[in-house]
Amino acid sequence: SLAEMGPDSPDDDMPAVLAWDHSSLTFNELVETTVDAIGPKFNQTMFFNSRSEAKFSPTQPLYIRRGDSFRVVTSGSVVEGDFLVRVSESGEYEEELVESVTMDSGEAEITYQISCEPYDWFVAGGYLVHNK
Repeated sequence: SLAEMGPDSPDDDMPAVLAWDHSSLTFNELVETTVDAIGPKFNQTMFFNSRSEAKFSPTQPLYIRRGDSFRVVTSGSVVEGDFLVRVSESGEYEEELVESVTMDSGEAEITYQISCEPYDWFVAGGYLVHNK
């Protein structure tokens, strides 16, 4: 769980999620998450820092730090110089400098839209992502 974001904040619409902006990101306890739905889609994929084992669609919202502010942006909006929020299985987090952004040039791959409760965020590929 995050001190700066409750289970009902921001609102459940994408514009509110992408407007969220905070000067800190404080991790509280690990919370068991229930997956409500998994929806497969074919998408182009991308990855960061040569970590091709952690691919995302360009529309996947994820948490970053840009300058002095934490925010949620789509993967396709991440640029070199941003910091991704990486979370270990123990719940420890660190910021990873984005040194490269790679768009796969191949065919679309299956990606998954995951909906979970009680919070709208989870860890995918080691990164903190939002499920909207």
